[in-house]
Amino acid sequence: MSPEEIKKPVETEADSGSGDPIESLFVYITSSWKEVLAGLLIAAVAIGSVMLYQHKTRTARERAFAQLAMASTASQFNEIVRQFPSTKAAEMASLMAARTQYDSGNYGDADQLYADFISRHPKHYMVPAAKLGRLHCQEAIGQTEESLAGYRQFVKDYPAETALGMLAKLGEARCLRMMGKLQEAISLYDQLLLEDTQGEWKPMIEDLKSTTAKDFERMSKPAVKAPAA
Repeated sequence: MSPEEIKKPVETEADSGSGDPIESLFVYITSSWKEVLAGLLIAAVAIGSVMLYQHKTRTARERAFAQLAMASTASQFNEIVRQFPSTKAAEMASLMAARTQYDSGNYGDADQLYADFISRHPKHYMVPAAKLGRLHCQEAIGQTEESLAGYRQFVKDYPAETALGMLAKLGEARCLRMMGKLQEAISLYDQLLLEDTQGEWKPMIEDLKSTTAKDFERMSKPAVKAPAA
């Protein structure tokens, strides 16, 4: 066999054809270390950002509820809403601010706060309470007939709201009393006593019914003329 016929072995890419997965991974990392390092840095920054956001959110939430627990005035509740507008504590603070204004006799301000809450959180589970609060404000400023209609509509709109529904019906009875419709109020109290199967409201309803019945009895008696001098 001539030297020309003797062929040298063909050189192959041993690194790429070895078939060893560990060796292949090492080759990939050493040849692409910049891309790998960049990917790790991006992942680290993303994870750090998420953790920082969660920490800040948690801290804000805790601070908001801590302030809510200490608040007692409308200005303090409003400050919580201003500082922590995206927290659950702010939602509760806005309702508590409205109630504080109502208790202080500032019915117009209370009504506006309730209206603002409904506008900002139309799907919130406390919307029925805010609507009932507006009816209380309406009743307090002397719009008795409008309040009466509102209480009746509230009961129709929120049949599942047992406690709020009871408060609305008691408001309806108050309006009937203020309008001089004492018999209707007494009938409503009797109805509420039947509906209150657990007896939770019974003492208050019975007391209101008794007071109304006494007023009705007194108003039904004919006036006694004073004897002539």
